[in-house]
Amino acid sequence: MKKKVKRFIRNRALFEKENKLLVAVSGGMDSVALCHFLKLEGYPFEIAHVNYGLRGEESDSDEEFVKNLSAQLEVNCHILVATERLDKEKAIQEKARKIRYQWFSSLLKSEGLDYILTAHHSDDSTETLLMNLFRGSGPGGLSGIAPNPGNIRRPFLTVKKNEIQQWAEKKNLQWREDLSNRRSDYNRNFIRNELIPLIETRWKGFGNTCIQTAEIMHEAKNITEFWAGSELISATRDEGGITILDLAKIRESIAPKTMLHYALKDISINAVIIKDILKGRQSGKEWYSADRQFRLLLEPGEKLSVEKISGRVNFTPMLIPENKSKIKTPLGILSINKGNEKNNQSIVLDGSKLNYPMELRKWRPGDYFHPAGMRGNRKKIKQFLTDLKLGKRKKENTLVLCSRGAVVWVVGLRADQRFVEKAHSKKKDRLTLRWDQRV
Repeated sequence: MKKKVKRFIRNRALFEKENKLLVAVSGGMDSVALCHFLKLEGYPFEIAHVNYGLRGEESDSDEEFVKNLSAQLEVNCHILVATERLDKEKAIQEKARKIRYQWFSSLLKSEGLDYILTAHHSDDSTETLLMNLFRGSGPGGLSGIAPNPGNIRRPFLTVKKNEIQQWAEKKNLQWREDLSNRRSDYNRNFIRNELIPLIETRWKGFGNTCIQTAEIMHEAKNITEFWAGSELISATRDEGGITILDLAKIRESIAPKTMLHYALKDISINAVIIKDILKGRQSGKEWYSADRQFRLLLEPGEKLSVEKISGRVNFTPMLIPENKSKIKTPLGILSINKGNEKNNQSIVLDGSKLNYPMELRKWRPGDYFHPAGMRGNRKKIKQFLTDLKLGKRKKENTLVLCSRGAVVWVVGLRADQRFVEKAHSKKKDRLTLRWDQRV
């Protein structure tokens, strides 16, 4: 095992003796073996362990074991006792993973370390390949576990679990057993404990076949990403931090599913949603990523907006006093000036008709106004926006400027007939309002 791992580290250029390493240690056989391997080979490293408290006293015993291990190996030990409750979460494993990797990344910065090391082996990669296959995945998901994504390194990916066990037993190593791994409640445990053993009764060497498949898929992924990345340059634009994809161009490509999958590779979107998006034609239809962090919205003109939910604009109504000339908002800048400055973004009002403070806010159901050019006819703003065929995102971010509750201006779109400058309006009362959109 030792020779295979050393060769793997060298061939993949995972890390050097000069690097400072942080090893994720659960206390189980794999991570304990990795620590002893690094110590024997003379690599400088520190240990990090997360106590989630999911197994009561057993979790505390794991923590104590890891502390003793670090003392035995004479390396620094970092412990995080997770305060976030996980026992009632539907996706406990995914939530736990997020907690530990965020903490590991913070340790790299605070402790001046170079890489996070995990003890994932080839059996783990086979399980990941199968999980992604069942979810629906492209070449990336079918590549299994990557050996060196970002600042993470996985030197044991070249060996199987039984090879690690043989080496650990030969070295008389001690480790902790997590009995929950024997339960098949979680999908990964079910694949490990029940599905793979069943498959291997019919297809011997199934694990090795999966390793070969993962290697082929890894090369296919590289080719695919190079092609898709080149094609997406002309089909992607940024609009105020929101990614806009041109679905018409994507649909015309030789591999639209692959291209869209690559465009959304950093978002938890499965193959079913990818297919649904490509079929979708009706503006306003929306989807959410599995972690509810992103909203995908069909826009007019066969466009798809990809918006991070935490980055969405939360607009608080603003009061505008008289003589205020510039109002900066999260959605844009409103300028109010005396005089005449006509262009597509501005309107000219009769200032004598306005009462202060005016209010700038998002439109609400039930709002109405008298659109300029419609001879005083009243119209609900909801219907007005629908008639303009605005996309859902632009509708959501439409503002209204109000005077004593009456809508003066659907900002950037249409003024109210009652407030615009007329032939009999006095020049001294002329106000020009301009809107510069941000989002």
